[in-house]
Amino acid sequence: MSTFKFLGAAAVVLAGAAATARAPAKYEVRLAYVGYTGLAESRDCDIKVNAEGYDSLIGTVSTIEPDGKSEDDVVYVGTFQRVTKIDYCQSRGRRSPQDDEQVWCLATLTGRAKMAVEITVYGEEGRGAWIKARPVAPKADSVAIAGDCNQKDMEEIRQGYPGGQSAGSPDGQAIGEPAEGPKFIVGEVPRLRVGYFPAEEGGWGLRVVRVMSCRALPTPQARATGLAAAACE
Repeated sequence: MSTFKFLGAAAVVLAGAAATARAPAKYEVRLAYVGYTGLAESRDCDIKVNAEGYDSLIGTVSTIEPDGKSEDDVVYVGTFQRVTKIDYCQSRGRRSPQDDEQVWCLATLTGRAKMAVEITVYGEEGRGAWIKARPVAPKADSVAIAGDCNQKDMEEIRQGYPGGQSAGSPDGQAIGEPAEGPKFIVGEVPRLRVGYFPAEEGGWGLRVVRVMSCRALPTPQARATGLAAAACE
């Protein structure tokens, strides 16, 4: 269990250590979904939507990593800024919501929110990682929707944001490893690695931008209890 206290640009982290106090590892991370969402993918939708729409998460994660070979999963946590501008391809009645004749329609969602993100790097080689993302607060920092779909449907989309299943659905996403590129497990040590893990079809991509600098702080509490205090910038 770790306790985080954010002080300006630095985070003071208290974490239980078995023998010697170790500073947490901290990474700058970006997650992104590119494309559109909605009821279906089709050539009709492809014509209407912005194919470069996006749902993105940017922030930092940290944890106490294994200091040697391990088969255990490694779980990183952090708070991310979510920025979204994505099209929904839906259907509606041609003349009214009750019309049996359906036509494609378009709704564009834009929003910003803070999300609690958890990244699990699996300890089993080849399994990759798993993303969880949930809103820090029930309401988004900002959200708007516009389009020619039924007003009721668009309002449901707006109210669903920033839930983890809204827009690109960041909550519950697998991150695979590229055939050529970085791997999560190197030398039997699982952890995040700097580099790009591209999105699989219909999924999210992960970019680990950099390892942030953390240093152990020789506090009286750390010496007395074995709890590690560290500053990360």
